[in-house]
Amino acid sequence: HVAGLIHTSNFDYALKDLRIKVPLLILPFMFASFPKPTEKFFNSLILLFSASVTVATTISFWRFIQDNIADYRELSPFISHIRFALLVCLAAFLMYYEAWRAPRPWLKATFLIIAFWLTAMLFVLQSATSLIIFFTTAFVVVVHLGMARISALFRLILFFLILLPEIGRASCRERV
Repeated sequence: HVAGLIHTSNFDYALKDLRIKVPLLILPFMFASFPKPTEKFFNSLILLFSASVTVATTISFWRFIQDNIADYRELSPFISHIRFALLVCLAAFLMYYEAWRAPRPWLKATFLIIAFWLTAMLFVLQSATSLIIFFTTAFVVVVHLGMARISALFRLILFFLILLPEIGRASCRERV
């Protein structure tokens, strides 16, 4: 960025851009200097984030019901609708993960209810980006968990079966 200032004609925007991005350069050094967070602190942070997103989706849904909002982008009360939907997507996966790890059945049920709510809100928010990311990530997680439970020989056979159409298509292109 700094080297690119040589070629710019709009120094006001360049300096504003640097003022915004320099703290992003400093953040990794700050986080590296902090002591490693404990697992309890990290779980508390996950729960706080997910609770915040759940409250924000509740406000969005209330606005959806009460205000008869025509443009779904107005459902995001505080930030850009795309960023909000991506936060909802992340919080949903965190809740599914917490439900997976929960030791008590009532806690597992609570996390699953929140995860289902957040997943349903992805459809209410109508963000194609977050829906694509959600279903792609869900597919990858399911495949990963499935692959971890099958034998190495079956994984190899499955890998070649997945590649077979591409190999066939490549050999057909060579003939033409």
